[in-house]
Amino acid sequence: HKPNLLVSPLFDLLTRSLHASDESETFRTDYAVQLILSCLIHICRNEDVHLGDDFNVELIVDCVRLSVNPQTHQHALVLLNAAAHLFPDRVLHKIM
Repeated sequence: HKPNLLVSPLFDLLTRSLHASDESETFRTDYAVQLILSCLIHICRNEDVHLGDDFNVELIVDCVRLSVNPQTHQHALVLLNAAAHLFPDRVLHKIM
């Protein structure tokens, strides 16, 4: 199993979901973002995975800034917490 191969495609999907412009699809978009964030959380918590430059901390911060859904905020903050253990300098740089 190589879950780190999923990181780049998951961030691509997250980018598309965050920038979807159809207001009528907000619920589905929020749910999709939450699922993507959950997958990324699971990957980050796997001790055997080595994540590289594909991990986009700025996009996770955008999830917190752009979403109005508290559940999405929670998922993004949990992922930022997991990312802070892996990339403390990158996370600190993006949130300041």
